[in-house]
Parts: sequence; C-alpha cells; structure tokens
Amino acid sequence: MALNVHPELSHFDMIVPCGLHGRRVTSMREVLAAACPPSQDVALRLAAEVISALNGR
Repeated sequence: MALNVHPELSHFDMIVPCGLHGRRVTSMREVLAAACPPSQDVALRLAAEVISALNGR
C-alpha cells in the first residue's frame, strides 16, 4: 500500500504505477489542495484504522 500525502511528485516521473502505463502517481495534496491534512494526522488515522481492522472492529 502506498499513501502519498505531500511528496515531491517529480520523483515519481519514471515509475509506472501498478503497471498502468499512461497513468501517473498523485498525492492527497494534489487532489485535496488546502483541505489536505498534515502527514502526521494521516499517519495516526491510518494506524488507528489498521489496528481497528485487525481487532475485528
């Protein structure tokens, strides 16, 4: 799983994401603009959701 919050997207220019030619990597910042949460908030929420899923929510 990859979750790009606010990376430098030019670093991904040579990657074919998931083998999908003609597609490019994006980020939460690119999609959500100013509504994008800070990386730390995303990490904490993701961790909480994974733990919840593992515990059978």
